Amino acid sequence: MEKYRTCTLCEAMCGLKIEVNNGIVQSIKGDEKDPFSRGHICPKALALKDLHEDPNRIRTPLLREGERWIPIPWNQAIEWVARKIVALQQRYDEDAFAIYAGNPNVHNLGSMLYLPTFTRLLKTRNRFSASSVDQWPHQQVAFHMYGHQFLVPIPDLDNLDLFVIMGGNPLASNGSMMTAPDLRTRLKTIRDRGHLVVIDPRQTETAKLAQEHLAIRPGSDAFFLSGILRYFFENNLIDQGAWQSYSENLEALHTFVSAFSYAEIERHTQIPTVDLQRLAQRFAEAPRAAWYGRVGVSTQKFGATSQWLIQAINLVAGKFDRPGGVLFPNPAAPLLNFISKGHFDRWQSRVSKWPEFSGELPLICLREEIETEGPGQIRGLLVAAGNPVVSNPDGARLEEALQKLEFLVCVDFYKNETSRHAHLILPPASPLERDHFDLIFHQLAIRNTVKYSPPTFPRSEGSWDDGQIYAALACSLARLKKRPWKERLRLAYMRRISPARQIAWALKRGPHGVSMKALRENPHGIDLGPLEPQAPANLPKGKVDLAPARYLADLERMKKEPQPCAEFVVVGRRHLLNNNSWLRHIPHLTKGKNRMTLHIHPEDAQTLNLANGGLAQVSTQTGSITVLVETDTAMARGVVSLPYGFSDRAEPETNSLFAHQVSLNDIIPLAADACSGNAILNGVAVEIKAVSEAKNT
Repeated sequence: MEKYRTCTLCEAMCGLKIEVNNGIVQSIKGDEKDPFSRGHICPKALALKDLHEDPNRIRTPLLREGERWIPIPWNQAIEWVARKIVALQQRYDEDAFAIYAGNPNVHNLGSMLYLPTFTRLLKTRNRFSASSVDQWPHQQVAFHMYGHQFLVPIPDLDNLDLFVIMGGNPLASNGSMMTAPDLRTRLKTIRDRGHLVVIDPRQTETAKLAQEHLAIRPGSDAFFLSGILRYFFENNLIDQGAWQSYSENLEALHTFVSAFSYAEIERHTQIPTVDLQRLAQRFAEAPRAAWYGRVGVSTQKFGATSQWLIQAINLVAGKFDRPGGVLFPNPAAPLLNFISKGHFDRWQSRVSKWPEFSGELPLICLREEIETEGPGQIRGLLVAAGNPVVSNPDGARLEEALQKLEFLVCVDFYKNETSRHAHLILPPASPLERDHFDLIFHQLAIRNTVKYSPPTFPRSEGSWDDGQIYAALACSLARLKKRPWKERLRLAYMRRISPARQIAWALKRGPHGVSMKALRENPHGIDLGPLEPQAPANLPKGKVDLAPARYLADLERMKKEPQPCAEFVVVGRRHLLNNNSWLRHIPHLTKGKNRMTLHIHPEDAQTLNLANGGLAQVSTQTGSITVLVETDTAMARGVVSLPYGFSDRAEPETNSLFAHQVSLNDIIPLAADACSGNAILNGVAVEIKAVSEAKNT
């Protein structure tokens, strides 16, 4: 029997054809009839079978008593959590309990529908998520410029002649903040008919596909982007398009980008001025072009300012809201209608006074909020499908802080570096046992399509999916907190409404008039057409702010930035099989040669007396790790690369997969972009020594 669904293991929304026989997955292949992915899948999709059938996956709630884990019934587990939360908040205050939401929640329909309701009932200001170690700059720039945190212009990838990729490696990430399956074919098509440019300190897999690669000094993107815009203004390359009628502050943008000379920019970026100016001229003249910046741009000292300047480049060069440029998607179930447009700095974190964004605080302040005594101190935490010990900078110290909590609850399939310290683990059902509809990623897709995936398998006896877990927690919490009976009745009603019915309601009010009946009759999905111009009607404020005050103020910080002086800086690295820090226990995703190696240019390795295949000690002010060396001519001189996401601090029964593994984040200092609060993970200065030399020091 053939079953069809969307893969939920990354942002690409690839269609799957799953062959099932006697309740067992026989094969997983790409669905050639899917109008979006057209038969493409990446190797990660096969992990869905591994996860579903894994005998080591936790399948019933586990309560920790000393060193023992005791299985308990679901209703008892839900009541235990709710009573613990209420007692804690009554003893201290509402902020004493915190919540952290990991990346998998946006790939999960149940979590998207029910987790926000549970979170609101907590009434805590201590909310955190993986967004602040990833894409907060994207969301904040969208909020400040366009008026909604998810109003992000997306490259019209299938119609581009010139595409500039900055700080991204789509061949490894499958897109990211640009939902697009089969990136290799799509990027090859752009290269063959036009020009593909990658700006990155490493010649990534994507850069090797491109005609042009510019090796930028990590952390200097804002300077390079300012230079591009400066060239536009100086050479009358500002497009006199329709966007000018609904935008403001063009002159303020001009003043900002004129602050640095080309000589200063070249010293910061280590890219020759002639290359910058040549690219600026080509981009301005290209009729169909887009500039895209991803995680390497966001996770640095000037991440938000850099993402703002990328938006400004697309706008003033006339690529905004035009076919073949960047446009807003128009999904069948409009995300913007039922998710907050966002807000900024309504309150600050208790210790370091970081401003909130859309009700969340930066993840980098979680540890200090646990360790610092006083009113509002975090004493309990629920981790929803995440592993912050690995994904947050200085994770080892965060792990120590978690052990000081009065109670920790984790929603997870496995015991990992975070959940092994939990007092209770709530395991969700397999992804193949729940229905799926992408709420977030249709809002970020390069083409308008829609698809609903029913469960591939009936729910295993005694298993609960994520939506059931959060809906039950919300109902129990409302009862114990003695919320008004109307609210409790509404929550009980919500708990009985299936996710499919809620999606049907959203579709009915959407712009395309698609029904759930039509989606069930079209299991491969429905094509709704290419992205089309829709600004300014889609702008909540009616205007585009070309120069938000928060980013203009960042000029002073940029002026104080010293010229590059560190001998070596480190950047992250992603592999196609890596899935952030989750699903790290699936053998299919961790097979092959060791990926946790330090990539370094051969000439740098020779200078440091490092041998290919030897060991090096990599140190920062936070700590040191010993790692295997892999010389790589793809690295820029003075830049080294190491992934994050694995370590050997897991449960004994899973250590075999991660023996002698290291994580870059263990030595990344706890710091954030002052403009956005997003963690700084790239461009961090490191000291490198051969292990023999380090031992003798």
